[in-house]
Amino acid sequence: MWQPNTPLSEDCLFLNIWVPILPEEQRCEKDKKLPVMVWIFGGSFSTGSSVLSVYDGRFLSTRQNVIVVTVNYRLGPFGFLYLNYSGAPGNMGLWDQRLALKWVKDNIEHFNGDPDRITLFGESAGSVSVSAHVVSPWSHSFFRNAILQSGSVFGYWGVETAQKQLNTSLRLLDLVGCGGRSGEDLHACLQLKPSSAFIDAQNNLYDPYAYLSIPFPPVLDGHFLPYTTSQSFRENETLTMDPNALPVHTHSEYLKALYKVLDMHGDDRPDLLEPLIVLTDFEYQDYTHLVSTTFSLSHMCMIMVLCRNSTYILAKSPDTCIADVSATA
Repeated sequence: MWQPNTPLSEDCLFLNIWVPILPEEQRCEKDKKLPVMVWIFGGSFSTGSSVLSVYDGRFLSTRQNVIVVTVNYRLGPFGFLYLNYSGAPGNMGLWDQRLALKWVKDNIEHFNGDPDRITLFGESAGSVSVSAHVVSPWSHSFFRNAILQSGSVFGYWGVETAQKQLNTSLRLLDLVGCGGRSGEDLHACLQLKPSSAFIDAQNNLYDPYAYLSIPFPPVLDGHFLPYTTSQSFRENETLTMDPNALPVHTHSEYLKALYKVLDMHGDDRPDLLEPLIVLTDFEYQDYTHLVSTTFSLSHMCMIMVLCRNSTYILAKSPDTCIADVSATA
């Protein structure tokens, strides 16, 4: 399934298209354009490929009568090295994905696809990527719907601040022997290094004691992701609800992962509380009861709540938060 002998190369910007065979009478009918689904694979932004057999689009395409597109993008330091200058701006992998989305939008009609019915979907790091395109002003015009499967930019592991990403990138420069350089001198040094040197260096940047340690995730670079992600979600006026849409969310599966995170990090990582979004009062009470046994009350008010019938994220007030904790503890 995982095909460990898949060749590795930065020359990876390819996409795969599966088109179902339609009856002859439907092939030239303009009103028979097919919906399109674009898949972004996961792999902690460091491994993976669209050519893996598990991502073979022929089954989804033929069974659901849709066009399936799978895309590649650069990974690890090749796709997400951030040095705050044009030679390493960060989020190159997301820009790769955006280029693929633009190509699909511009050309899918030639495959009998409907450019106005493009759904972007992905899993894990692919799901984080989908959510990044939802909140980024550079991508939202290239698709209509989004499906997020186990990951988003609201998760603590899915996106990094510019300063932390810069620190990680500087550590990588030291590991490959290009530390202390800048400008053209740095650029020349990096170009002389084999790709294996960057992969080996990345492998030395994982935190063995952290849950979901990802050295090079997307970065809040002030350009592709111009704000904090919660601000982007609230302020992005392009996020609209189709009256015929069917919103779907999972219920309490997050608790299984949450137990593992809390057990590993405990009270030293209160920032893990902030990105979690719960949809109902029941889930909020369940969550506060769980974390109150691990975190102090002063941290509880960092919990974010998405009100069931609203379009914005609401943070509980301190008084309400402490009252809720006391009631559920």
